[in-house]
Amino acid sequence: MAKNVLLIGLQPDVVDFSQVPGLTESKLLAGLDMSAQLLNSKGFNAQWCLLDCGENSVADVTERLMNRKNEVVVIGAGIRIDPKHLILFEQIINKVVELSPQSKIAFNTLPFDVLDAVERWGK
Repeated sequence: MAKNVLLIGLQPDVVDFSQVPGLTESKLLAGLDMSAQLLNSKGFNAQWCLLDCGENSVADVTERLMNRKNEVVVIGAGIRIDPKHLILFEQIINKVVELSPQSKIAFNTLPFDVLDAVERWGK
């Protein structure tokens, strides 16, 4: 049976690309698509939850966590590295702990290394 993986990241139109030199919206979009496809090809059941940083972001994460059991939850670098997303990052961590305590929490540095993050905890 495939292990469920929830990938939490930012919608490309809210990413501050100055934080990650060389990353562009088109590269990010390609990476998001590629990472889910790669995880699924490796036997995982990956699902993205892309946030717009609006008032419904935590509710979106809450809904995803309540709708299925996830073995691994990956929180993307875009949420973690930009100081203006600190509170959102804390809220996401607390929701994962509260609603999905069995889930391992993993972090990636770019969409292209999501498989590494998942495999560290989802074996």
